[in-house]
Amino acid sequence: MLLQGVLQFGVGVLLARLVPPGDFGVVALAVVVVGFATMLADLGLGPAIVQRRQLTDSHLRVAFTASMLVGLGMAAALMLLSPWIGALARDHTLPAVLRVQGLLFIATGSGTVARALLQRNLDFRRLFVIEVASYTGGYALVAVGGALAGWGVWSLVLGSLVQGLLSSVLSLLAVRPPVRPLLSRAELRQLLGFGLGVSVNGVVSYVARSGDNFLVGQLLGVTALGLYSRAFNLMMLPLTYICSALPNVLLPAFAEIQGDRRRVGRGFLVSLQLTAMTTAPIMAGMIVSAPHMIRGLYGERWAGAVLPLQILCLVGLPRAVHSLAGPVNRACGRVYTELWLQIGFATAVLAGAVVGATRGITGVALLVSLAIALMYAAMARLVLTITAVTWRAFAMAQVPGLFLGLVTAAVTIPLRLALEYTGAPHLVTFVALLLGSAGSVPLGILLLPVPMRPMELFAHLHAPLRRLPAPLRIGLTHLLRTPA
Repeated sequence: MLLQGVLQFGVGVLLARLVPPGDFGVVALAVVVVGFATMLADLGLGPAIVQRRQLTDSHLRVAFTASMLVGLGMAAALMLLSPWIGALARDHTLPAVLRVQGLLFIATGSGTVARALLQRNLDFRRLFVIEVASYTGGYALVAVGGALAGWGVWSLVLGSLVQGLLSSVLSLLAVRPPVRPLLSRAELRQLLGFGLGVSVNGVVSYVARSGDNFLVGQLLGVTALGLYSRAFNLMMLPLTYICSALPNVLLPAFAEIQGDRRRVGRGFLVSLQLTAMTTAPIMAGMIVSAPHMIRGLYGERWAGAVLPLQILCLVGLPRAVHSLAGPVNRACGRVYTELWLQIGFATAVLAGAVVGATRGITGVALLVSLAIALMYAAMARLVLTITAVTWRAFAMAQVPGLFLGLVTAAVTIPLRLALEYTGAPHLVTFVALLLGSAGSVPLGILLLPVPMRPMELFAHLHAPLRRLPAPLRIGLTHLLRTPA
C-alpha cells in the first residue's frame, strides 16, 4: 500500500503537468459512475470465495462464469446508458469515455476468481508483484506515454483499461483456476448467499463515505465542499495507506479459523493493538500540526479546513477500528447483521450532514464524527458477541496506542508553541512537527509501563524484523524487547 501510494503520487504529479485539468475532470466523472456500477456488478463473488470453507472446482467455474456474464452485461449497459449520463452531466466527451471504460468490467471480471484465490491462500507476495507490475506497466506506462503523445483524456482512460487487463492476465497466469463455463443453481446460490450481502454492504458503505460530501456541496456550495472534502481526505489518508492493508489479510486468515471463535478473538485483539499503536500517534500529530499543515501545504485560503480536520482526527482511531471489525464479521458469516449496522451508519451520516450544515462544515464534521463513534461502538459490540472477547479486553487493547498518542501530543505541543513564538514559517513548523511526531513513537514505546506492553504483538513482530537491515533490525528489536 505504501509503495502504491508513492507510485500514484509520483505518476499523478507527472500527469498533472502533461494533461489539462478539464481532462482529469471528465475521467473523475466517469470514475464516479463506473465506481458505483462496479459495486452493483461485483456480487461479492471474490469475498465469497475467500470466506467459504468448502470450495470446489464447480464453485470456481460458476464464479468465473458469473463474473464474465455480469461484466459483459455491465459493459453493454454503460454503452446504452452513456448518452443519457453524458446529457445529465452536461459533458459531450463523457459518453465515449464511459463506453471505453465499460470494457473494464470485462477485463477485471476475468480476474476476480484468480485474485480471490491468491487472497484466500494468503499469497500476498504474488499479489504485491501483480498490483505493482500492472500499475507500472499498465497505467503509468500507457497514461504517461499517451500524454506525451498528446492523447489527452484518452491517455488516462486507456491507462486504466490496460492496468485492469494486465492485472487479470497476471492473476490468471499465477493461479490458473478452472475457467470452463458452468452455471449451477446450487453453487451459485451458495456463493451469492454470502456475496450479495457483501455487495450490498459495499453500496451502503459507499453512500456513507460519499453522502456527506454530496450534501455539503448541495447545501453549502462547492467552496465549502472543497474545504470539507480536503479535511476528510487528509484524515483518511493515513488510514487508507497504513491501516487498510491489515483488513485485506485478516479476512482470509480469520475465514480459515472461523470455527475457533476464541482464536479469532485473540487475533482480533492483537490486530487491534497494532492498529491503535499505528493510528493514535498519527491522529494526535495531525491534530496538533493541522493549522500549519493546511496553511503550509495548501495556502491561507484553505484555513477553513483546519478545525474540521482536527474534529475528524479525534475519531480517526474509531474509524480504523470500525474497518478492522468488518473482516471478523464477514469471515464468521455475519455479513447481513453488519449490513443493518451499515444502513444505520449511512443514515446517521446523512442526517448529521443535513443537521450539521446549519452550523457550516464544522457542524457537519462534529455530527459525522458522532456517527463514526456510534458505528465504532455498534461494530465492537457485534465483534465481541461473535468472539466472546470482553469489553475490558477490547478497551485494554487500545490503551498502548492511546498512550503513544498522548506522548506524541506531549512532544509536539511544546514544539509547536516554541516555533510559533519564533515566528517560523508554516511549512517549516509543519516539517518540524512531523519529525517530532515520528520521534515520539519510539520514545512512547520505551516509556510504556510494563502492564501496558502488548507482549504478544511484540513477539509476533520479531520474525518480520529479521528481514530488515542489521542496524534497523537491532534498534527495533531492542525497542520491542521483553522486560525482565
